[in-house]
Amino acid sequence: MQLSFLPALEAKSLSTNHVARKLAKHWTPSHAGDAALPAVSRPTSAQINYLKRLTGIRADGQLQRYVARKIGKQGLDPMSVVLTKQDFAQAIDRELNEKRWVA
Repeated sequence: MQLSFLPALEAKSLSTNHVARKLAKHWTPSHAGDAALPAVSRPTSAQINYLKRLTGIRADGQLQRYVARKIGKQGLDPMSVVLTKQDFAQAIDRELNEKRWVA
């Protein structure tokens, strides 16, 4: 499940990046989105699923735009937005705070 466009950008620069060339040996299309960010920075599937349940959003692209808008990382070019685990945590916290105030 790819929530950022970083893998596409890194795929373009595989020939110039020494570390990316090492990753390319183990890179497969099924793991293309996973190779973009280090495991520490990638949003977890639990975070993604929890935020989807909180918001009712089902599409990954729509969830990405929602998180970017919620944390203020929304830009003109969706290719430039890279969402991390911390971004998803902030979006979840803000969504829970809004629901707490409404209820």
